[in-house]
Amino acid sequence: MEEGLQNCVVIEDYPTLHRRLPDCLVLGWLKTGEPFHAVIAIDGVNERLFVVTVYEPSLEEWEDDWQTRKQ
Repeated sequence: MEEGLQNCVVIEDYPTLHRRLPDCLVLGWLKTGEPFHAVIAIDGVNERLFVVTVYEPSLEEWEDDWQTRKQ
């Protein structure tokens, strides 16, 4: 997963209106070729990154590019 996060792509950016830190949803790939989504919070002042949650995206909710939510 660590490798997948190093090469991940931001697919949604979340506003900081109700959050302490800016965060985003990223798409990464495991060594097995499976996609994963992770919500990442960024503490730029202290040069830290927080992994809030990680999950396997579902084709019920996501298009097969894993970046586009189904309507």
